[in-house]
Amino acid sequence: MASTTDPNESKNKDRPLHESADSVPSVKNLEADIFSRYLTSNKTVKIYVGPGRKVWFLNEDLICDRVPFFKGAFKSGFKEGKSKAMELPGDSTEAFGYLVDWVYNSNMHQMPRKICRAAVEVPDSVYTPAHELQWLQVWVLADKLNVPELARLALRTHAICLSRCVMTISPEAVAFACENTADDSAVRKYLVEEVVETLFGSDTFISDIGVAAAADASFDQKVMEAIRSHLIMPLDAECAYTFCPLHNARRKNASENW
Repeated sequence: MASTTDPNESKNKDRPLHESADSVPSVKNLEADIFSRYLTSNKTVKIYVGPGRKVWFLNEDLICDRVPFFKGAFKSGFKEGKSKAMELPGDSTEAFGYLVDWVYNSNMHQMPRKICRAAVEVPDSVYTPAHELQWLQVWVLADKLNVPELARLALRTHAICLSRCVMTISPEAVAFACENTADDSAVRKYLVEEVVETLFGSDTFISDIGVAAAADASFDQKVMEAIRSHLIMPLDAECAYTFCPLHNARRKNASENW
């Protein structure tokens, strides 16, 4: 005799009685539901940014959950915890705006494609160091607030920006990084790598690279050390730069003399 048991019964038996199979939320809907809970709260904090004290009114629970730095300030016995207000006079309002976008937008990993649209839509003549500098300002802010995910995103966006804009590192970017970050910071290491990669991978920006590196003496020294390390690499070592003229020439000469 054929069984009359519903094949879905075993799947449904552990599900709450009020919840049908069709009502189980997808991951996307679940994320939206969790986010919407923040928006039902009337608890807000005020954050004043920059010398002009531009103010943001932000959901307290959301900003504290996404940025532990703010949790330590607003949910504590510090003065910010009582006033529910904070001053960030030395930070960029543009950078803080990107931080707010990241806090409120779960798809902020698409920032390179969505925000840096000018890289493909605006004539080259429009580009200024400020366009490049904004991403380094985001990195500095993210590092200060201990938000590593946003810091990595900022550097990735910076690299994409330079590539799409057909730009190289500017002296202003080097000066800003060296004035606002530690000598061993990730952003300085990244800029050194970008300079060396441009030097060995392109013959277009040689003079520009020299000007950028010379913007700070300690940075220039790091670049020289990186260049020297690359120059003394043995022939059989793997070169990280596909179009490196030095190692391509060595390989060509070695093959011709074989």
